[in-house]
Amino acid sequence: MIIEYSVALLEELKLTPNEYFIIILIKHKEFDLVKKFLKENYTKEDSENLFKKFISLKYLTSTSYLQNSYDYSLCKIGNELYSKLKTDNIFEELLEEYPSSVMRTDGVIDYLRTDQKSCRMVYLKITGNNKATHAHILKCLKFEVEKRNRDGSMKYMPRMSKWLAQEAWKSYEDEINKTRVEIEDKYGTKFE
Repeated sequence: MIIEYSVALLEELKLTPNEYFIIILIKHKEFDLVKKFLKENYTKEDSENLFKKFISLKYLTSTSYLQNSYDYSLCKIGNELYSKLKTDNIFEELLEEYPSSVMRTDGVIDYLRTDQKSCRMVYLKITGNNKATHAHILKCLKFEVEKRNRDGSMKYMPRMSKWLAQEAWKSYEDEINKTRVEIEDKYGTKFE
């Protein structure tokens, strides 16, 4: 993973380079690297204070903080950070959401974001640089990743190039709509 930043961005975020590095690792769900980096560079107290800083800046949200348990894997990136890091490049947003790697059934780690140059061209062709199409595809991707994590099938997630070529998000469109209808039915919004 290549992490780029500017001094102006660090000043705007009120973060040191190390803090920015940690936040980006959390954003990309690289929790093992976060733990390793913190263990090698911070004391437990410093790590806890860092966590509190991220929460107070609204860069992270976590219920574990309320329980005095500093588990970064339970964190979610806050809207404040998303708004400051938001890019107008729709492919970059897709890239951030797409899982970076998975462990296949044979125990081998497979990197999913390969051939980014051609993926970018394919994605821009698919979306036509249309924000609504992009938002729909992101919604389907997030649903797929959540579902795969829940049912343990993340090991079958295709590489991004194959996912785009097969337009795999389309197989989740109906499921998203079905889930929404089931939720509406549960809460008594259906009249008989």
